Amino acid sequence: MPKQKKTISVQFIKEYANAQLNNPNNTTEEKMGIMTMIEKILHQANAYNGYMYTKLDLGNQPPKLGTDDWACRKYF
Repeated sequence: MPKQKKTISVQFIKEYANAQLNNPNNTTEEKMGIMTMIEKILHQANAYNGYMYTKLDLGNQPPKLGTDDWACRKYF
């Protein structure tokens, strides 16, 4: 008898990724890995709806590329 496939909801993975991206205990490099993973999953599932930064610089400017604030984001 073939093994039964197990699935997990894309919504669950997205919520987990969002929580990890805003966890101050994770390094910027770890967050970049999470961003790569969640973007691939969302595009593959045809569920990518963009993201927003959760920490903006002065004047509501986006954070500088590669900074920890740049990696703090929320996917929709």
